Amino acid sequence: MKIVLIIILAIAIFMFFSTRNGKSKEEWAEKQKVSKEKFNELVKDSNREEVLSVVDATKGDIHNVKMIRDRYTDLVLYDAKALWEAVKEEALNRRALQVKELIASDYTDIKSVVNPDVGDIANIKIIRERYDLDIVQAKELWESIRDEVKQ
Repeated sequence: MKIVLIIILAIAIFMFFSTRNGKSKEEWAEKQKVSKEKFNELVKDSNREEVLSVVDATKGDIHNVKMIRDRYTDLVLYDAKALWEAVKEEALNRRALQVKELIASDYTDIKSVVNPDVGDIANIKIIRERYDLDIVQAKELWESIRDEVKQ
């Protein structure tokens, strides 16, 4: 008797999840469609500034995809990743330009502070201590002037 009840319960659970999955597939297809439409809208040049205001080029890919998904909740993961890839180069170029402007204005003596004869880590440490920066900012500053200093 217990075996029959277990079998009936198993069949009921199976039927519940199979009908639920059928509904989920339709919902998922609709969500993908909405996501693709939103992606096509955001990838246009007219919306590029809005997307660039959401991302942070100093952070990694995963962080930026998460920021895009948090801001645009209609996007599914692979559309958010594709949107990041579409604006990534421009975001990185803007960040590099900001670093160069920062060096030109605030760190005019940076080339005299670093030592071209020591390695990257030593120069990052020098920059970090001299200007009281965190490791990421010091690394960006060093990478932006490394080629000029090494010549």
